[in-house]
Amino acid sequence: MKQKFSFLLLAVGSILLVPQALQAETQTNTDARVRVIIGTDGQNKLASVPDALKLDLSRPAAAEAQATASAEASASNGTAPSHTGPAVRATIDLGQQRATIEVNGEVKHTWKVSSARYGYTTPNGTYKPQWLSRMHYSKQYDYSPMPFSVFFHEGYAIHGTDSIRRLGSPASHGCIRLHPDNAQTFFNLVKQHGKANSRIVIVGSPNHTWAERRRVEERVGYSGNSNGSSHSNPHTDRLTRPFSLDTYDL
Repeated sequence: MKQKFSFLLLAVGSILLVPQALQAETQTNTDARVRVIIGTDGQNKLASVPDALKLDLSRPAAAEAQATASAEASASNGTAPSHTGPAVRATIDLGQQRATIEVNGEVKHTWKVSSARYGYTTPNGTYKPQWLSRMHYSKQYDYSPMPFSVFFHEGYAIHGTDSIRRLGSPASHGCIRLHPDNAQTFFNLVKQHGKANSRIVIVGSPNHTWAERRRVEERVGYSGNSNGSSHSNPHTDRLTRPFSLDTYDL
């Protein structure tokens, strides 16, 4: 009798344990299924996943938003990486007869220029401005006006000219000529940022026409400078400053 009763209890226990095993298996399958579809199916199924396996799906979006906010804050506070070269850079291309003006690494202006005509030279190289004169008069060349002069090497300067029609072709005694308005703009940029933070870079060589060469050679009787020397003379040197008005040493 006792054996029959024990067998009956064992049978009843087995029947009771089967649903629990099925429920556990179902729960396991459910967890596995939810884990598989976490990335595609919404947040409502995350509750059935163990905390250790849950993913913070908002993390990438939050990180991106934080990076964007940080970049915007840096830009608004002026903390973005700054230009490391000179604040003002004027590149004079003698072949193109063009001046390219950069401010803090950004091209701001492109202007026509006139460099030395045939028989004279404009020196190539990289220079710092030496001194500025709002209105200079060339003692070397009949007191010719040189408004908004930025002297960069001996007597060579970038300055304004009234020979506007010649801009874009060689026409000077060696200086770099600009339209007066452009010369004033460049003058003010150098004055604002300072000589030490400005550069003048002269590259290339002018394209003198055959007619220009022949005209000069016929006038002076030889192939060379029209002033009779073997090299071009500058407009002036620092000893002629009495002919400069409103001079700046920056």
